[in-house]
Amino acid sequence: MKKLKDEADDYANQAAKLSKEAADLETQISQSRNDKERLARETLELNKQVELAKISRRNAELEIQRMVDMLGRKLNDSSIASMPPPPPLPTQGK
Repeated sequence: MKKLKDEADDYANQAAKLSKEAADLETQISQSRNDKERLARETLELNKQVELAKISRRNAELEIQRMVDMLGRKLNDSSIASMPPPPPLPTQGK
């Protein structure tokens, strides 16, 4: 009977130890899932910021092109860009 009681106590101790290990592993799994979800959200947010930065850059490039075109048109229309009249021809009568 003592041997059976000792074996039962040993199995009970092993079962308690394994239950604790299982609970610890479940906690680690839960923490890993939470970390994975957090990292996925951070990745999506960073991808969103990258795309918004690309859009902003493209808009800035378009604005620069628009300003260059506008300045080019203004210069073409101004008197600075037109050719000066040719100098008068020397008179041959003198």
